[in-house]
Amino acid sequence: MSVITEKKNHATPGKAMLASVTGYAMDGFDLLILGFMLPAISIELGLTSSAAGSL
Repeated sequence: MSVITEKKNHATPGKAMLASVTGYAMDGFDLLILGFMLPAISIELGLTSSAAGSL
């Protein structure tokens, strides 16, 4: 006798949505950090406001 077992697919729409929301949040995180660090970066590199704004 042979037993046929099915391999279950554990991918669900909820997991896909969670992964996409996490990726979207991580994508915006670098811009958030840049906003907090821009004053320190511009002082360290001696950038003008115009040059710092182009970053």
